[in-house]
Amino acid sequence: PVAAASTIQESNVRHILMRPTQLLTAAQIKTNLLELKQKIAAKSATFEELAKTNSIDSSAAKGGELGWIRPGDTYPEFEAVMNKLALNEVSDPVETQLGFHLIQVTERKATEDSKERKRAEARQSVRARKSEESLQDWLRQLRDRAYVEFRNEQK
Repeated sequence: PVAAASTIQESNVRHILMRPTQLLTAAQIKTNLLELKQKIAAKSATFEELAKTNSIDSSAAKGGELGWIRPGDTYPEFEAVMNKLALNEVSDPVETQLGFHLIQVTERKATEDSKERKRAEARQSVRARKSEESLQDWLRQLRDRAYVEFRNEQK
C-alpha cells in the first residue's frame, strides 16, 4: 500500500537581521528595526535596500532573501510569526537565538512532503551521524598516537 504524501505549506521569506553589540542594546535594535519597518510602509525605501544596508547576515547581499522555508526549517519564534503574516506584510521585530529580525513573506505554496524528501532527510541524518562517528574515531586515534614525555630535570 502506498501512503498518501502529506501537503505542507512553504513560504518564500526575506528578513533583516540585527544583533545587539557592545554599542547597541536590544532596545536600540528594536527601535532601529521599527524605524526600518516605517520606512518600508511609507515606501521611502524597499525591503531589499534596507536589508542590503542593515542586515548582518549573508542574506543581506541578496536583499534579505532566505528562499523557500518549510515547517521546521527555522527557529520556532521566527516560524510562528512568519506563518501569521499576510503576503508582503512586514513583521514587528522578532527575537531568536540569532538576534532580532524583521520578516516578510513574499509567496506561499502548498507542496507534497514526498517520500523522496523523507528519504533524502533520512540519508542526510545517517550521513551526519556517520560523519560524527568518523570524527570521534579520528580524534581517538590522534589521542592514542600522541606521545607525551614528562621529564623531571633536576640540577
